[in-house]
Amino acid sequence: MNHPLRTIALAFLASCSSRICDAQPPPVQHGYSIPLVDLAGQRHRQTIVDREKGQYLGHPTSVLLEDGKTIVVVYPKGHGRGPIVMKRSTDGGLSWSERLPVPANWSTSRETPTIHRVVDRRGKKRLILFSGLDPIRESVSEDDGQIWTPLEPIGDFGGIVAMASVERLKNGDYLALFHDDGRYLHAGGRPGKFLVYKTISHDGGLTWGRPVVIAGHPSAHLCEPGLIRSPDGRQIAVLLRENSRKLNSFVIFSDDDGQTWSAPRELPGSLTGDRHVGKYGPDGRLFLSFRDTTHDSATRGDWVGWVGTYDDIAAGRQGQYRVRLMDNHKAADCAYPGVEVLRDGTFVATSYGHWNEGEPPYIVSVRFTLAELDDLTKARSGAAPEAARPTAGPPAPERPRLLVLTDISSLSAGVAEPDDGQSLIRLMLYANEFDIEGLVATSNMGHGQKLRPDLIRRVVDAYGAVQPKLRLHDERYPPAEKLAAVVKAGQPIAGPKVPVERSVGEGKDTEASGWIIAVVDRPDPRPVRVVIWGGSADLAQALWKVRRTRSPEELRRFLAKLRVHAIGDQDSTGPWIREQFPGLETITQQRAFRGMYRGGDRSLVSPEWVEADIHGHGPLGDLYPSYNGGDIWSGKLGRVRGIKEGDTPSFLSLVSNGLTDLEHPWLGSWGGRFAGKGSHLTDIADTDLGTSSDPDPRMSSVYRWRPAFQADFAARLDWCVRLPGEANHPPTVRIAGERERTVPAGATVDLDATATTDLDGDGLDFAWSLYPIAHDGAGQVVIQGEDSSRARIAVPSNLAGQTIPVLLTVTDRGQPKLTRYGRVLIKVEKAKPSGQD
Repeated sequence: MNHPLRTIALAFLASCSSRICDAQPPPVQHGYSIPLVDLAGQRHRQTIVDREKGQYLGHPTSVLLEDGKTIVVVYPKGHGRGPIVMKRSTDGGLSWSERLPVPANWSTSRETPTIHRVVDRRGKKRLILFSGLDPIRESVSEDDGQIWTPLEPIGDFGGIVAMASVERLKNGDYLALFHDDGRYLHAGGRPGKFLVYKTISHDGGLTWGRPVVIAGHPSAHLCEPGLIRSPDGRQIAVLLRENSRKLNSFVIFSDDDGQTWSAPRELPGSLTGDRHVGKYGPDGRLFLSFRDTTHDSATRGDWVGWVGTYDDIAAGRQGQYRVRLMDNHKAADCAYPGVEVLRDGTFVATSYGHWNEGEPPYIVSVRFTLAELDDLTKARSGAAPEAARPTAGPPAPERPRLLVLTDISSLSAGVAEPDDGQSLIRLMLYANEFDIEGLVATSNMGHGQKLRPDLIRRVVDAYGAVQPKLRLHDERYPPAEKLAAVVKAGQPIAGPKVPVERSVGEGKDTEASGWIIAVVDRPDPRPVRVVIWGGSADLAQALWKVRRTRSPEELRRFLAKLRVHAIGDQDSTGPWIREQFPGLETITQQRAFRGMYRGGDRSLVSPEWVEADIHGHGPLGDLYPSYNGGDIWSGKLGRVRGIKEGDTPSFLSLVSNGLTDLEHPWLGSWGGRFAGKGSHLTDIADTDLGTSSDPDPRMSSVYRWRPAFQADFAARLDWCVRLPGEANHPPTVRIAGERERTVPAGATVDLDATATTDLDGDGLDFAWSLYPIAHDGAGQVVIQGEDSSRARIAVPSNLAGQTIPVLLTVTDRGQPKLTRYGRVLIKVEKAKPSGQD
């Protein structure tokens, strides 16, 4: 006698077959032509979740809790069956707990467990865990997985990979999907065609209704349904494994929230695989993870991913690109994945596989962002994926485009000049603040006319080792591969006594000079900020080439996109550039940069500070050389020991900390203050500090900020080795109202910064002041409430026509104490001529 569910299934299959035969889909390819990105060798992305010698561990699924960082994962000890293991990560998958206590009868699981979050109509949250075959059983937790009920049958039916997908419907019910071939759906069943079933829960996952067939095919075996809802929520797509291995994977669609379904349609080869699990990234694109079973694929049998859009799936397109996540060494035994997306856009994909040849499989998580995958795809192919271009807008305008020219010659104390290496290591910790588009190795000049791009790559490699931790603190930290791709070699023949014509002119093009031109030519409205730590010969050659090969108007437009900040003139081309291209905006520091290490509180740049606050903070900090050498004042002031970093002010002057104003360099920044005539600026001293004992008063505009920028440096070094909850982060300063305010002389101005916040919840200290001291009447300006979040400025009547620069300094009470700033420029109206209203 036939079971009623069996009868319903056969009737569905017959009707489905008829529809498909009447309308055959167009033929699809068994391979793919989109790019392939390979992450398999990038061990810094991988975290071992669980591994046991001699024990098969496989088939995990995961769930991300509402705090955005806690992930719970479950999996069996065995191939698709065996005692269920549960682990938890509280840091977004960077580390995992020991195996956690679970109900005793989880040891009786006969199938791959799956875990899901559900919320009933009253808002009660639950985790539910399924274990399939005959019958399907369920375990429930109402405290985020601390305590679970034993596994109990959800009905008198069974199934395979239950439940592969669970989705909340618009009416508050839950839809769950699984498959079966007749063996487990009811007792005593016999194997037949694979069919896909749905079951509905009306009470937040506690009970489930009778299963109903939603998909079948006359010649394909459809199973392991992976559900994706369209971005607008109106349509559901379900991707299906094809188990006969003769066809590609399939997809079905529902436009009525799962009540009716389209006939199965074959997918492109790029989406062919087993156990599709997908999530949307921050930009609306999809990442799907699965086992690669594409017929014609270089990664067949490996754990792979796919990046594209929902519309790609709906239209039958290939998508943007594929990703190999891990290299599986045994058949196709891998990649039942869990995929989660953290709040910062980081994907954490977790799966099993034979990652070591000859060993049982174990479970690993891999971390990445879509932006990182885009960059790797672009580096591989030389162009961004076509489908990515509409969504890949320019970075935020406050992130300066940065191109560095460095005469780096050493990363070892006492060898050549390791100060450029020090500055480059610090720059890596500020890679989130910039779009770094070039790292150019220029001539070593006095240390031998040679190039050391290898030293730049060593620093980038050390950055790559800590970048995953840094990204937990700020998602804008770029992948090391992106920085490595912009390391370029420059002109070795350069120096202060080398004539310009030996470095610049016909036949003097370099990899670096060509790269500078290419960077400036990119269609990006932001200026390119070139910071010169050594010689400027490669910039000079780029300018010479553009002037020679382009029209005067094209040269003008090229120059208008450049902003140059040079630490002195270290080869003969610096003065030549300013003479030949007088309209080029340049800052040339003469002495202020030495405030990095001279003057002020020198305990903050001492060898002891290096040892305590830099070394011991991961590979990047450990690479930092402790300086022991001289400078122009060594005879008078002694050797420089610890930190030198004379080039660092060039990029500290660009850090977006509330102090920096790129359009008004006279206002000052961590990198100094600058003024001059026309487009050529140089460093100027602060007049409110006692500088009589300084060998040059201009240093004061840098060393006054040393406590703040060194604390910031120390905090970022902590980020290399600590989780966000264990490290300090700077406050966010918010001052209500306009940044520039025009008021009459004698007025009062109320300033309100009560909206200022601190990410870590630390207490905040406020200090309102005038900076810089720009006029003789500054001492007459009265600030009430100078140490609170609200201040009142009394504007003297004799300051008509002046601008009063008010600076708010906010320092948190974390460790180390971090500082950010806010500015208001009060423009005092000029007195009106007598007789005018």
